[in-house]
Amino acid sequence: MSWYAIGAVDRALSRTREALLEPFDFWKWVKLAIIVFLLGGVSSYGNSSGYNIGSEDLKKQFSYY
Repeated sequence: MSWYAIGAVDRALSRTREALLEPFDFWKWVKLAIIVFLLGGVSSYGNSSGYNIGSEDLKKQFSYY
């Protein structure tokens, strides 16, 4: 019996290691950190108002009282 998922994860980890660590590039890590920082800021502020749109309509539609 083959373990395809284990093999896929192993391949993904080795390719990620090769892409990020093997030819270590400081500026690649700086760019990646900036992107992660900006995405974290956008997602923390962007999602707070997105789920409130139409929430009163949903409460009325799905309320049983």
